[in-house]
Amino acid sequence: MNAWALGDFREDLTAERRPSAATLRRYGELGRRASDAGVPLAELVDLYLSTAWRGVSAGQLTLRIIDDIVSTVTAGYVAAGATWSRQVEARRRELVDDLLAGSVTRHTTGSAEALGFRLAQPHALLAVAALRELTDADPAGRVVRDGLHRRTREPVLAAAKDGLLVVLLPVVSDGGVPSRVALTRPTIGVPELADLAYALVERAEPTAGWQVASSRPRPGAAAVATSWQEVRQTLDLAHRLRLPDPVLPAGRLDAYRLLLQDPAGATRLAEEEVFAPLAAVRGGAEPIVSTVLAVLDHGGNTAAARVLHVSVRTVLYRLERLAELTGRSLDEPADRFTLYCAAMAAQLSPGGKEVVVAAVGR
Repeated sequence: MNAWALGDFREDLTAERRPSAATLRRYGELGRRASDAGVPLAELVDLYLSTAWRGVSAGQLTLRIIDDIVSTVTAGYVAAGATWSRQVEARRRELVDDLLAGSVTRHTTGSAEALGFRLAQPHALLAVAALRELTDADPAGRVVRDGLHRRTREPVLAAAKDGLLVVLLPVVSDGGVPSRVALTRPTIGVPELADLAYALVERAEPTAGWQVASSRPRPGAAAVATSWQEVRQTLDLAHRLRLPDPVLPAGRLDAYRLLLQDPAGATRLAEEEVFAPLAAVRGGAEPIVSTVLAVLDHGGNTAAARVLHVSVRTVLYRLERLAELTGRSLDEPADRFTLYCAAMAAQLSPGGKEVVVAAVGR
């Protein structure tokens, strides 16, 4: 069926002399052609060996000739496969760069479809971060891509970008709302896929400090860039807020995104309208700001004292000073909301809480 792949193999065997370098180059080209034609390597090797077994006597020289030719054909086949793999990876790399940059053309969508992605359908984006910068050579990419593909049986695009591992997955609509990943059975939500991605990398390297952010599902190739900005902002917010959560769905931090929509107003709220009177406190504003956050984040004075490594009396004293100097108390719902927003604005400012300390200390 693939007799063309033999070339002049029978003639070279009956000549009973070892092939020249030029002859071996022809067999290497035959191996590359067989790879390009999709002939399985085992079938190709069996074709050569069965031909040798049927057609010639197995003298020592003949066996050496067979070894030379089959080794060269196999090497050509493997080289072609490696070239193909590099070409596929290059296309994946180019596709990721174009999609994340929002450079969507007919060529982009064609490349995506050639790799199995129909970007007109909804998709979700995961961004995987670690304590180190991730590159295309990092084994985490293969671990996540292969693990998610085994679970979903869907094409998974994974590549490194700006020190993060970016993972693109197709999804399907659930009742008209894109929220489910297309699995054979059963379906699994995007948050569960993020959990799985985290479990895969954590199992492979438990000490890397992994964190996984997921986007909302969106249709269309142009939406990939939107999802990319969303997951990057999610990871950036988690870093500023010192959130230890290993998995971060996009909606988890939406309230904080609202503060960032008016950064000047948020900074003014923290530095001028709420915490400015704390300049008179010994030690500055930072201990009181930290106490406000600890009480609200951890559900009470006792828990806050434990987190801050201070006594409950110290927590109460700081809250009393806060009420005396700012006229705001955590006992009042409206004040509690304002204080929390101001404290969050302090953390989300470029310099973190130090900005508030510097501002009220002027």
